[in-house]
Amino acid sequence: PEVIDERKRYYSESADYQMLAGDVRDGNWLESIPEKKRAIVAMEGVSMYLTSKEFHELITSLCAHFEQIALLMDCYTEMAAKASKYKNPINDVGVTQVYGLDVPEELNNIDGVTFVKEHNMTPDYLIEQLQGMERKIFEKLYAGKVAQKMYRLYEYKK
Repeated sequence: PEVIDERKRYYSESADYQMLAGDVRDGNWLESIPEKKRAIVAMEGVSMYLTSKEFHELITSLCAHFEQIALLMDCYTEMAAKASKYKNPINDVGVTQVYGLDVPEELNNIDGVTFVKEHNMTPDYLIEQLQGMERKIFEKLYAGKVAQKMYRLYEYKK
């Protein structure tokens, strides 16, 4: 609920965009969403808070609720998940097991989900708009090999 309260300070709800407070590990929040044939699901900063089992259960719940899904999610790599036990802001909220995904096709076995492609977390055309030190930092940390070893952006469909 605190996250949704904060988001509402910056984003407005409409008939087509509502924010729901709920724990994604508990499928009951999906009951608040009318069953529709299609959904676009953007999971930003979600997967790394779940265990592998919880994450797979979330995908299964989404697939049971919607006939078609376009899913875009960011996630930690397995290396980032292992490293997160030492120092990570998610530790401050009591997360002890972190999910990391290196092989996106691993989800292909869940209820008709298919990996589409991996997206660049920080596209080159955006980095090219930066100048000086900002550009160098983004090139090295957020778009280079370091970022690739830590974070991924995957697209799936059902």
